[in-house]
Amino acid sequence: MGRRRHGRPDRAPVRRRGTRCAGGRPSAAALTPCRLRGSIQVPRQPGGSPTPRTRMDKRPAVVLFALLLPGCAVKTTAAIVAAEQVLRDARESGAEQTAPYELTLAQACLDKAREEWAGSQYQDADRLAAEARAHALEAERIARQEADVAGAGGNVVPEEVAPQPAPSDAEQPPPTDDSELLDLIEDDGKDGEDSDSVLQDDKLDEDIFEEDTP
Repeated sequence: MGRRRHGRPDRAPVRRRGTRCAGGRPSAAALTPCRLRGSIQVPRQPGGSPTPRTRMDKRPAVVLFALLLPGCAVKTTAAIVAAEQVLRDARESGAEQTAPYELTLAQACLDKAREEWAGSQYQDADRLAAEARAHALEAERIARQEADVAGAGGNVVPEEVAPQPAPSDAEQPPPTDDSELLDLIEDDGKDGEDSDSVLQDDKLDEDIFEEDTP
């Protein structure tokens, strides 16, 4: 067991003779490193079997990371899908006309979240998806509020205005123009002339009646 075997490319370290520590265990100088596949140096125990120090020492951490990674991806994917749905509802509510600023912010955050998700930056992608959903909800709220206000204004029935009666001659306002005053004076003069002519006719009729009476 103490002799080296030639012709093997990969061989375990051998123990040198006369190099034992107290307790029967080999000293550090008795362990000769050798090359194994994967460039891992494995010392040999006194019993002849190598110690289990190989690349599989990191297996628990790798397995744990592999289990956590899909969970983060699924959570972030669900957040992005929820933000997309809220953004779609906001557009259907008319947010492009009533809340374009909030809608633009939501779309920008959603696009950035997709980029971070594609780069496996799930924490940043989750945060951006939450911001996109918040902006989309605000845009939808503004759009629905504007729609409610417009609907309430369209349902108002105007009050019917009762027709005003035409003013009579006695209720006509006094004239304010000089031409109207002249017209009234001329009308009054014509009325006076007519009354004088009527009186003269009545007097002539009386005279004729007296002459005819014996």
